[in-house]
Amino acid sequence: MKIPENTRLAAALVSAAVVPDGYDDVLGAFDVVVVDRWGGPPIGWGFPITKFMGEPRFESLKRHGEPYCLGWKPLAGPHGDWVLVTHWLTADEAAELYGPVGKILRGPRGGFKGIIYGACLFTHAKMRPGR
Repeated sequence: MKIPENTRLAAALVSAAVVPDGYDDVLGAFDVVVVDRWGGPPIGWGFPITKFMGEPRFESLKRHGEPYCLGWKPLAGPHGDWVLVTHWLTADEAAELYGPVGKILRGPRGGFKGIIYGACLFTHAKMRPGR
């Protein structure tokens, strides 16, 4: 998906795309790294973690974003298991790109199941209102 210029998301991605100092040897190119369930719209941008860096270095990486596990390899895609998310899609950005909130979907006990912005359904827990 091409991000339209002059949107909140485009402005946020400019600063999110800067490789943290001292990590250029273990981070891949900035890109979409998390999509909504099963190939939906992008919700997370950042860097694939391309090789093992050890626990102390991994812990200090948290100052630059959120290390995020994509799960077991068949679901992980081309970036392997771990990525550094430097920007998550916000509710305001989703509304600007896709349209206003149409409906929040809840399960039988009231748990979050999804949210619809315009005509686009998001089911990932990171899109839950108030997170």
